[in-house]
Amino acid sequence: MLLSAEFEPGYPLGFGFSLTAVGGLAGINRTVRTDALQAMVRRGAADHILFPADPIGDAPAILSDLETIFPAADGRYLFGPVARIVWGRAI
Repeated sequence: MLLSAEFEPGYPLGFGFSLTAVGGLAGINRTVRTDALQAMVRRGAADHILFPADPIGDAPAILSDLETIFPAADGRYLFGPVARIVWGRAI
């Protein structure tokens, strides 16, 4: 399960940083493939699954990516908060 909310404009945090999105990830009987997650972050594509622009229209691709990065694993649980913090963007 993924939940997210985006803020425009972001909430200023100081020193030029702004909080522009928050969310959470919960997976029951799921694990994480860290290599696949790291590759997605390095490509700058993490927003595609964590903060999707069109979650309904992109649902098949998002679900496929989630299955690849967070495969099924009996007895494993995955929970984590997510946030998007940007620097240097005018508010």
